Amino acid sequence: MIIAVSNSGDELSSFVYFRVERNEVKEREEVRSAPGGCDALLKQLVNLECDLLICSRIPRELENTLNEGGINLITGIAGNPDAVLKSYLNGTLEF
Repeated sequence: MIIAVSNSGDELSSFVYFRVERNEVKEREEVRSAPGGCDALLKQLVNLECDLLICSRIPRELENTLNEGGINLITGIAGNPDAVLKSYLNGTLEF
C-alpha cells in the first residue's frame, strides 16, 4: 500500500510518500508536489501508485479531482507525517 501524508499543514506543497507492507514502512521519501494544480497532483499521485492521501483541509475541487482519479482521502489531519502514519496504521487516527 502506498500512503502519502501532507508535510505542510494547510498547504499540500509537499508530502511524505510511504510504501507500507503488513503495517511496516518499507520506503519513505519526502516529495514536493507537482506544480500545475489539481490535475498535476493527481497525475503525480497516480504515477506513485498512491492508494491513500492523508492531509489537512484541501479545496473541494482538489478533493473531487483526487476522488474521481481513484485516490482515497482522509482530510482534516495535520501533524508530523511519521506520527500521522503511525496513528493510521495503529487504528488510532481520529478523523
